[in-house]
Amino acid sequence: MERPLDELERRRWADPKDWNRFEALIVARSRVEGPSVYLELLNDRILWNRCSPALQDGAIDEAFRCLGPAFELLRKNGEKATVYRCGGQEQRIATARHKASSIELNLIPGGSFHMGPLGREYLREGDSRWREVTFARPFLVGRTPILQSHWDRIGGVDERVEEGDDYPIDHVTWDSIQDWLERLGDGLRLPTEEEWEYACRAGTTTKRYWGEAMDDRHCWHFENSEEKAHRVSEHEGFWNAFGLLDMLGNVLEFCSNQWDGVYHSGPNVHLPPELTSDLNHILRGSSLFHHVPGAKSGTRFVSSPRASAATGFRAAESIESV
Repeated sequence: MERPLDELERRRWADPKDWNRFEALIVARSRVEGPSVYLELLNDRILWNRCSPALQDGAIDEAFRCLGPAFELLRKNGEKATVYRCGGQEQRIATARHKASSIELNLIPGGSFHMGPLGREYLREGDSRWREVTFARPFLVGRTPILQSHWDRIGGVDERVEEGDDYPIDHVTWDSIQDWLERLGDGLRLPTEEEWEYACRAGTTTKRYWGEAMDDRHCWHFENSEEKAHRVSEHEGFWNAFGLLDMLGNVLEFCSNQWDGVYHSGPNVHLPPELTSDLNHILRGSSLFHHVPGAKSGTRFVSSPRASAATGFRAAESIESV
């Protein structure tokens, strides 16, 4: 796969006539080089957003060919993808279902973003609390946190408080998650925190993926949760522009990264007293126990592998061309 388009290349295709020629070129290349050409369209979310639905559908078909028989494409009203809008962003996103667990994962186009507490516009260039991150290929991220219905299909150790298929699994440890993912198989894994924040922001640079101020329709936090987990379906319709629910609030979500002791410093880092750099893992998203100021797209938390209060996770999957 090629890298995401840079600004010069985007300008090159700004004219509609040139864009029509670009789409025709992709179709012509696919006839010579094969359908894998379509995957290039998923390398950059800005490019992806400009493509016609017909061209996008070709890319979606190729992505699912790479995923293999463990996944199936979910159609809505006969369409291969759904348009989601939030925070001034809009994307047409396909959803895969992992057959063995019924986990639904959204196909996230690649691209670049500025990772940090608040986004680039709030910080001077060179500030150590943000950095540019680029994803040169698409990947899958769970549409919701792992639900109890998903968890119970495989089975694992947890200390859940609320009971119900549509509740996120919570009070799970790092070790129990790793054991569950290993037994699940098919390449499903935890997202990196870079993947998590890119998926959460969905092209936005505001404090939260819907805007600056708190909006209770998107997020369960200390002030509105009554200190208990909530069904994910209660926020159906209030997704981000990648079609993901409850990225902020409800339960914290483990990422695959261990705490590095360096990246990010200042008020957006939450460190427990027992912190040791080699035994702690990154958590993102805030939870029902966190107050409004902590519920931001760029806020990081850290936990020991044994900590489990209000902790859950979201699945991810890589897409490699074959």
